[in-house]
Amino acid sequence: MSAYVLFWGLAQAQSITVSVPALSLWVNSGIYVTNGEAITINANGNWSTGGAVNGISDMVFGTQNTPDGALYDGGDVFMTDGLLGNLIAYLGDSPTVGWPTNFYDQTEYFAIGSSRQLVANTNGWLWLGLNDDSDGGSVTDNDGAVNAQIFVGYGATNSDWPDTRPIVAVTSVSSNNFAFSITDTNYPNSFWAVYDSSDLKNWVLVGAVTLDDSGSGSFSNTTGVPYRFYKVCNGQTVSRVIGFEQITCVPGYTAIANQLDVTSDQSSSDDTVTPVFAWTASAIPDGTQICKQTTAGEGYYPAVDTWSSSSGSWSDSTVTLAPGEGGFILTPTNSEPFNIIFAGYVREGQLSRSIFHNSSTPANSCNLMGSTIPLAGKITSNLNYSPNSGDNFYKWIPAAQGWQAAWTYYNSADATAAFSVDSTIFPAGWYLYDGTLQEPIVQVGEGFVIWAAASGTWSQTFNVSP
Repeated sequence: MSAYVLFWGLAQAQSITVSVPALSLWVNSGIYVTNGEAITINANGNWSTGGAVNGISDMVFGTQNTPDGALYDGGDVFMTDGLLGNLIAYLGDSPTVGWPTNFYDQTEYFAIGSSRQLVANTNGWLWLGLNDDSDGGSVTDNDGAVNAQIFVGYGATNSDWPDTRPIVAVTSVSSNNFAFSITDTNYPNSFWAVYDSSDLKNWVLVGAVTLDDSGSGSFSNTTGVPYRFYKVCNGQTVSRVIGFEQITCVPGYTAIANQLDVTSDQSSSDDTVTPVFAWTASAIPDGTQICKQTTAGEGYYPAVDTWSSSSGSWSDSTVTLAPGEGGFILTPTNSEPFNIIFAGYVREGQLSRSIFHNSSTPANSCNLMGSTIPLAGKITSNLNYSPNSGDNFYKWIPAAQGWQAAWTYYNSADATAAFSVDSTIFPAGWYLYDGTLQEPIVQVGEGFVIWAAASGTWSQTFNVSP
């Protein structure tokens, strides 16, 4: 490898995949890690070391912890306490320092196999290789390759792997201002660049914060926009993404979707109504109700909670509105339009939710929902919903207090059967009732209904990068 790339802050839920061929003694991943950084490597694939081992010829190794779970007692391995032919890693300038006579079992070697989480014990490049051919470096009899997916720092697949990133937390939010704190006690007096985005892809530098002696700081930004998202980066690591979304509710029904976790642990965030609506609770008219789907698949959305201005509380504090859930805000008809603001953390990783279909009663196959990720765009092209032929999409129109005519997704054969009058072949896609090919568009914070022609899963992925 003649050129190296520094992947600063690579593993804030972002990864790269490196191919490790058996014909290479070692491969430099191009990632430079520092002492104490967390590393996760998940690998798949196999290779052969060639020749015969313990009387068995041409055995297959790689990520399967072979042969037969036994250690190889020969001398042609870099790690004598590791399995022959297994994927191993090395941290440092070169895995062959002192080679071929003075390098066996250095502390910078790590057995990987199919998966390993470890903490770097030194600064250096991350190398990957085959636990074989240490005596002479001859790899010409090897065959195959292993692909290794690498995370550095946060981003490991194990939910218990510690999050070592700076802590960001909302401190105030209004219709024209958003403020949050930044804390990293490991880096007092450190400098952090602040970026914002409206689409979680394109980021703009909007300011900077220098933490104080205790590792604390804050940032405030004038917004005047319906939604915005923020991250901070010091060149090596990047924070969780934090932000807000503002939704205008009209007298009557407004379809909504909160897409931000209130607390930072997305596996146990408290997304119940009291903290979810806390930022604008005082603006909610007395008697406002939250309506949700109480029975899977039914197209009836009863009130499940009521706001009392006098007590400043909801009638049922256990009701949730978590990312991916949809609902309606039902406001008294004599009230004025008002804004609600959701604020918190964008969920990370692969995010999935089930799509319900009732095979015995197909009419009861409605899914009142929202995008788990706060993105605006086309439901399939941008938001990654994978429809079945026959799925219907329903969009609520607050001004009309009713549903817009449904979009239906057809595969090519079904679209041709539905709309063709002269054997013209129609492409697969979302169609309006008159045969117009048009994909429905979802706004940030908008709830909607999908009537599912078949059960399935809606998977979305968001990984923050520097």
